[in-house]
Amino acid sequence: MMAGHPTAARGAPVTDYTIDDLTVLGFVELGEWVEVDGLLDVRIPDETRDVAQAIMTEPNALYAFADGVDILYIGKTTRGLTKRFRTYRRPGASQRTNLKCNAKLRDLIAAERRPKVYGFAPVSHLSYGAFEINLAAGLEDSLIRRICPPWNGAEGGRTETESEMRERADDMPEHPPPETDAKAERFHIVLRPSYYRKGILNVGEGPSSHLGRDRDPLTVAFTDGTPPLTTRINRTANASGNVRLVGNNRLLADWFQEHFFENDRIVLEVQGPNRITLHR
Repeated sequence: MMAGHPTAARGAPVTDYTIDDLTVLGFVELGEWVEVDGLLDVRIPDETRDVAQAIMTEPNALYAFADGVDILYIGKTTRGLTKRFRTYRRPGASQRTNLKCNAKLRDLIAAERRPKVYGFAPVSHLSYGAFEINLAAGLEDSLIRRICPPWNGAEGGRTETESEMRERADDMPEHPPPETDAKAERFHIVLRPSYYRKGILNVGEGPSSHLGRDRDPLTVAFTDGTPPLTTRINRTANASGNVRLVGNNRLLADWFQEHFFENDRIVLEVQGPNRITLHR
C-alpha cells in the first residue's frame, strides 16, 4: 500500500512505488500505446473495451503511463481521456507536455517496449458544504508529489502536475489585444498563442463597446453544440478598459484547441451585453 512507502527527499524519485499502487486505488489498465501509420494510438483489447470506454468518456479523470511496473507519468483531464489522448497523437507546436510525452512514447515503442495506459474515474462525489470537490484534481497533485514520476519532471528535478506545466509554459508577457474587424455585431479574433493555450481572451475594442460592466457575468455559447459556459467580464486587466474573459478559461482553451490552430481567426458574435457566441 502507498502509506507504507517512505517519503522521498525533495525532488528525488520514489522508485518503490509501482503501477500496482495505482491499481489498488482504482486505476484500470486501458490498453497500450502503439504506432500506426506514423501516429501514436491507444490499442484497447476487445475484452476490456467496454470498461475502458466507460472510463475514457468520464469528464474528470486521471491517467498514467507505465513501462512494465514503472510509473512514467500521471496526468489529469477535464474533457475525457479520449480527447486528451488525441492531443498526444498530434501535439501542437506549443504543447510542450504533449510533445515531450509523444517523443518519449515513440522511443519506448522503437525499443520494442509496450508502454501501458491506465485510467481512473472517481465514482464517489465529495463536497465541502454546498460545493463539489474535484477528486481527480486533488488526487493528481498528491500522487505526483508522492510518487515523482520521471516524465512529470521540471527543471531542477522537481515534479509538476499538468496544470503547473501549462502555467509555466504560459508564463510570458501578455500579447497585445487582437485586432478586430467589425461587421455588424460580428468580429474576427485572432487566436494568439496565449489565447489558444490559456483561454483568457482579450476581445478587443469592437466587442467591448457592446458588452456589459466590469465583473458582470457573461454567457459564452458555441455553434457546434458545445454546452454554453459562464465567464465574467473583466475591464481592469487591460489598461484600455477593453474586455477580457475571465473564468472557465480552461474549457475555452480546450474548445479552441479541439477546433482550431494557433493564429486561426474565429468569429465572435455579440448577442447582448451579457452573451456572446463563438462560431465553429
